[in-house]
Amino acid sequence: MGSERVFLEARPWAPNFLNVVLDTATLPAANHNYPSWGTVRLQWIDPLTTLSRYVARKDQLSPETFRAWGCARGESLPPWGWGTVILDFGYPRIQNEEYGVWLLNLRPTPTFISTTVIADLARAFLTGFAECNGTARLYLALGVNNHNRGKGVTRDHGRAWARMINQLNQDIWNNPHWLGRFWALGAIDAEPDWNTAQTTREWVEGYTEAADLLDLGSYLLNFGSCDGCPFRGCPSCQPSNGWTLEDLWYISWGAEAAEPFPEIYLTNGVNAEQWFHVARYGLETHQRVMIFTGVLTTWTACQETRDEQCQTTERRAGIDNQPMEGYLQMHRILSSHPILSQAYPRFSSDISWER
Repeated sequence: MGSERVFLEARPWAPNFLNVVLDTATLPAANHNYPSWGTVRLQWIDPLTTLSRYVARKDQLSPETFRAWGCARGESLPPWGWGTVILDFGYPRIQNEEYGVWLLNLRPTPTFISTTVIADLARAFLTGFAECNGTARLYLALGVNNHNRGKGVTRDHGRAWARMINQLNQDIWNNPHWLGRFWALGAIDAEPDWNTAQTTREWVEGYTEAADLLDLGSYLLNFGSCDGCPFRGCPSCQPSNGWTLEDLWYISWGAEAAEPFPEIYLTNGVNAEQWFHVARYGLETHQRVMIFTGVLTTWTACQETRDEQCQTTERRAGIDNQPMEGYLQMHRILSSHPILSQAYPRFSSDISWER
């Protein structure tokens, strides 16, 4: 006479089975006295968490290194697995009429690499993945940020980044061992504190103009933040640096190429609440449900750096959310809304500096 909710821990490396047995004979609650009925419903299937990567140093820029990284990611997924890996290359840059990036580590001097080199490294990554896992599927997202340190957050740079992703997807189509298993995506760590909304929108618009979405699926992940956005404790807050919820919605879902893969770093759930406000704004203003492709956490990077700002303390929340906790924070708050409950994230990824 009632209901019960049961949570089960599953093994991420193998199929899992739930056996439900209905006892119809034991007195006095036998079935002929108290007919039994019920429903077993899958509320969600926790995703496999992949490990994404900051590409920070010049000494990491070899096909052998990227092949090893790809192999490690392949070994971490089961044969039937499917995940998304983001490689964050750093600051958009145009140098000697070439499009590319400055790597994240700017000391002692910035290291520039072109989109041509980045594409070659991505091919090496996919080769390593395929060598170490012959059946799992992967979205490989090649990312930049919107920081103006490299002076390259422009519409033309966005177009160049999309052309690189188009070519990678064409190479995948032409490889019978990769077709149907791999997809290349663009990605941008767009953070309001780092640049203006207009400049960031122009980069996203440039990418969208050049991306082949219909035939190649060269979509763009926004794996950025929602600085200053409203949350339960501050419903009247406004995004930082002159941004609006419209700007954040546009670069994450409104632009035709864009899909959200937001940073859910804070252990107190505020990041998930902020992105929920963006999704609810899009529903109320544009009558469109924003589907979250995935959730990004930074737990591994925090363990590597031991940065004081990372760690949760009694006085404040840290940004060391564990991957499944970040995923569940986003899932729970979306599930609280009757329409946005269909928008729960599909993928989970944690980012690293060293692994």
